[in-house]
Amino acid sequence: MAQESKNEDRKQRIREAFHDGKQVERMPAREDMAPQHSDDVIYRVAPYCRVSTMSEMQAESFEIQQQYYNEYIAKHPNWTLVRIYADEGISATSVKNRKDFNNMIEDCKAGKIDLIVTKSVSRFARNVVDCIKYARDLRALSPPVGIYFETENINTLSQNGELLLTVLAAFAQDESVNKSISVAWGIRQRFAKGIPKLVKPYGYQNDDGKLVVDEEEASVVIRIFAFYLGGKTPYEIAKILTDEGVPTPTGKKPCWTLSSVTYILGNDRYCGDVIMQKSLCVDLFAHKRVRNLGQVERYRMRDVHPPLISKEEWREAKNRISMPDREAVILEEITGEGILSSLHPILFKEDIDV
Repeated sequence: MAQESKNEDRKQRIREAFHDGKQVERMPAREDMAPQHSDDVIYRVAPYCRVSTMSEMQAESFEIQQQYYNEYIAKHPNWTLVRIYADEGISATSVKNRKDFNNMIEDCKAGKIDLIVTKSVSRFARNVVDCIKYARDLRALSPPVGIYFETENINTLSQNGELLLTVLAAFAQDESVNKSISVAWGIRQRFAKGIPKLVKPYGYQNDDGKLVVDEEEASVVIRIFAFYLGGKTPYEIAKILTDEGVPTPTGKKPCWTLSSVTYILGNDRYCGDVIMQKSLCVDLFAHKRVRNLGQVERYRMRDVHPPLISKEEWREAKNRISMPDREAVILEEITGEGILSSLHPILFKEDIDV
C-alpha cells in the first residue's frame, strides 16, 4: 500500500506540472515528422502507452506518457482523440494479458479508430510475430488503420513501413530475450547462494524479511494435515472448512476447494524447508510454464523458518496424496490457476508456494 501511495504521489506531481503550464523553452532537433494526412479530413487518433512494472520510476513514466499524448493530439488540428489506451504493469512480450491493448484492437475493427500513435516499437510489442500480425490486420481493415511509431518515425500504412517495422521489432524482441536471460541468471545465482524469494505462505506473516507463524492461519494448516492423516479426503476437508466459514488463503473465493487443500498438503514450506525453481518457463512469449522435473537445477534449503508440522508428517501426507490430487497440485503450479493466478512467469522462475 505504501508503494501504491508513493506512485500515486508521483503521478499527481506530474499532473500538476502539466496543468500549471510552466514556461519551458523548446529547442526541437527536427521538424515534426508525424504521418501527413489531408487537412480536410478529421482523423480519429488513439495513443497507446505501456510500462512493464509498477515501480516508482515506471509509474512516473506511465503518467508522463498519458499527459504527453493529451498535448500531442491537441497540436494537430485535424486529429481528434478517441481515448488513451494504456496498460500499466504489463509485459510487452505477449498481448494476452494486455487488456487495454486488446480493447484498442477491437475498437479499430469496430471502425472507431483511424490511427494508433505510440512512442516506440518496444512500447507496442517486443514480439516480432505479434507486432507484424497486428500491423497487417489493421492495415487490411476497410478503411485501413495505421500505426505510427514516433521514435522510429514509422507509419505502417507507408510503402516501406512493414519492412522497417520487421527489422526494429526483431531488435526489440532480442532485447527482451536478453533481459529475461539476464534476470534468470541473477535468480539462479540467488538460489545457489541460499537466498530464496520471500513469499508469505498461508500460515505465516512477513516480519522484516523473515517468516513468522500466523497463529490463526497456522491452526488451519495444522488441522488440514491432522484431518488428512486421520483419513479424511481433501474434498471432505475443504467442505468442513467451508461449512465453518474459515477464510480461504486468498480471501477471494467463498469456499475452499480440493486443489487449495491439496496444494497445502504438498507444500514443503510447512515443514520448514524451501525448494526453489520448481517450475520453469519454456516459452517466453507464450509465458508457458512446465514443472521442473530435472530440466534445470533445483535448490533446497532445510529448516529455513519455523515449521508448522514435522518432516515425518509432511512426508507421510505427500506419500498418501492420490494421483488425481497430485494432478490438482501440478495444475496450479503450471497454469497459475486459483491461488497462483496473479503471478507472472519469466524465463526461469522459482515456483511460488502458498
